[in-house]
Amino acid sequence: MVRIKFFPTRGVGNGIIGTNYENGALDFLVLQTTGRFRKLHFVNSIGQAVREYDFPLVKRRPTVSRFSKQSMRRTLFYLPTSLFDIPLFGRDGLFLYLLIAATVIALGIHLWRRGWSRECWSYFWIGGLGAVILTVIVPKVVEPSGFPIRSYGVCLSIAVVSAFGLLYRQLSKKHYFSADMLFSMAAWTVVCGILGARLFYVIEYPDRMLASSPDGSISIGKTVVNVVNIAEGGLVVYGSIIAGTVTAIGFMLYHKLPVFKTLDILAPALMLGMAIGRIGCFMNGCCFGAVVPPDSPAYGVVFQPGSPVHYHQLDHGHVPFMGLKFHDAAGGGAEVSVVIPGGSAEKAGIRAGMRIRAIGYPDREGITAYEVKNAVQAGNQLLTSAMEPGGKGEVLLFANESHSPYRLEPEKHPVILPVYPTQLYSSAGDLLLCGVLLLLGRFNRIDGLVFNVFLFLYPVMRYVIECYRDDEGSFLGTGFTVAQNVSGFVLVVAVIVSAVIFTRENMRRQGNRPGTVGA
Repeated sequence: MVRIKFFPTRGVGNGIIGTNYENGALDFLVLQTTGRFRKLHFVNSIGQAVREYDFPLVKRRPTVSRFSKQSMRRTLFYLPTSLFDIPLFGRDGLFLYLLIAATVIALGIHLWRRGWSRECWSYFWIGGLGAVILTVIVPKVVEPSGFPIRSYGVCLSIAVVSAFGLLYRQLSKKHYFSADMLFSMAAWTVVCGILGARLFYVIEYPDRMLASSPDGSISIGKTVVNVVNIAEGGLVVYGSIIAGTVTAIGFMLYHKLPVFKTLDILAPALMLGMAIGRIGCFMNGCCFGAVVPPDSPAYGVVFQPGSPVHYHQLDHGHVPFMGLKFHDAAGGGAEVSVVIPGGSAEKAGIRAGMRIRAIGYPDREGITAYEVKNAVQAGNQLLTSAMEPGGKGEVLLFANESHSPYRLEPEKHPVILPVYPTQLYSSAGDLLLCGVLLLLGRFNRIDGLVFNVFLFLYPVMRYVIECYRDDEGSFLGTGFTVAQNVSGFVLVVAVIVSAVIFTRENMRRQGNRPGTVGA
């Protein structure tokens, strides 16, 4: 994607080198301001004018996206970046000093009560991770309005606290180990579970993490920010289950704790956390379902403009936007395939069959436009341009058939189709499974049985829900999504764990109990 940015200057100013859409030669893009008009020149390398476009010179005030108030509650509120002129984030931020103080106090209490132990390293590890987040990551995601508090991140935090509370209550009844040991295990499990969930997502969707610089090259800094910015969403449940379970088992083996007994108590807590986390998915608009057929008795949810559902439906040609649909043009690029009667496109004079070269928007600095290489990019850029803060929803289309760009007026009521609320299906299923595991745990006498039931029931439930989702495609040509393939693998593991559990139980009943750490 080539970004073409034009800057208003006095007289003639050079813009960023772009591409001549007719012959592919590199041209200089020049913007000239005269009176009340800006004149845009496409000038080739020998100074010959290729095209000229005139745009009214309009002073615009900074505005928020016209869709931001209608979209899902992805952002609950903003935290100020300073308090009484004291910075809150960064190396000199107040939160960093509070984190250091809290870590020192917690470590001091531990040393006063129990002395030095291996659990003390958890305080250093967690405190160091928090310091990195506050000094490196947080300053990069701060917005002009402040530090955004995302609904997904809030639900994730509530999920972690709720799961920890249920785990503490269950383990305190069994007296397997102390509260400090529980805190240490939970901290390692939660952090590694989140890292595993994010790693799984990055591996599955690497194209969503890559960020480009204005010159078209990959921006390492922005890409790293995209990878670590989990508050925006992007956690794969199976990644957290696998990483969290492996971490918990490793912790229990290292400290010689009862593995199967502890896993029986971890399973309900995990399901409670996942049930709350799925509410965050719903508020974030991710993990959505397929379009509900018109003749289906099922209820559907209509997400707001600019949501991941809206982008997905545009990508697949399910809905038009601003009265337009696109298809891939022969030899690359995009062509207008459908023009909706009465829409913004028809009013602007756009016709079916037009080849679109670039899509952009006017802003305070002039014009920002992106080269269009295919139909999917055309639909995405059309919606993205309409949502830009400075553009007030107005979009500019550059077509081969005209020397002037087509101006599309803002669309007040975009078409978005209802989809299955699979996030709520998952939340309800996880909560139900949590109750089943808690009930089973009250009467269970076989170590590992509750965890094994979880290994059987969750993959089946996840496989069924995946049939109603539409945000993932076939994995490696199998005809099944990644989650469905992983579900099959987990079922195989469940069978193996069943054999181990019942073999151990038979040996115990025969009086030949194996002397393993998992006993």
